[in-house]
Amino acid sequence: MIWSLSLAWVGWIFVVVVAALSSVDVYIGRFLHWNSWDVLNNPSTIARDIISQAQEKVEIK
Repeated sequence: MIWSLSLAWVGWIFVVVVAALSSVDVYIGRFLHWNSWDVLNNPSTIARDIISQAQEKVEIK
């Protein structure tokens, strides 16, 4: 019984992590206009683009 409850929590943590990563992926593709394979080909460029976008959003507020 306890074993199945702990596995349920692990499952929900996995679901939350996958949902968060998927939403970041949608943001990168939709608003920054990057494709899925660019994560493998240009990870540093994507990271710089995300950081600059985040800094612009902070400066606006």
